[in-house]
Amino acid sequence: MKEILLPIGLLRFSRKKRRGVSQRRVEELRAKIEMGEDVMPILARALHDGTYVVSDGRHRIQAHLEAGITVILARVKDILRG
Repeated sequence: MKEILLPIGLLRFSRKKRRGVSQRRVEELRAKIEMGEDVMPILARALHDGTYVVSDGRHRIQAHLEAGITVILARVKDILRG
């Protein structure tokens, strides 16, 4: 697994992970991001079409967007076959 900065626009969510987010948690994370604190990288798997499926990190992604940040640090797994 490697860590890279990904444009949020390249991220997708699996059908299994489409549940909502806690706005309270998003606000906590956004505050940390805006204060310059580190947040854990999201977990994603690369697809052949250049996009990434997110397996963990929905709240962190939303917090970045609300903070006006369009890239996010991700731990990327190998390309998903299929």
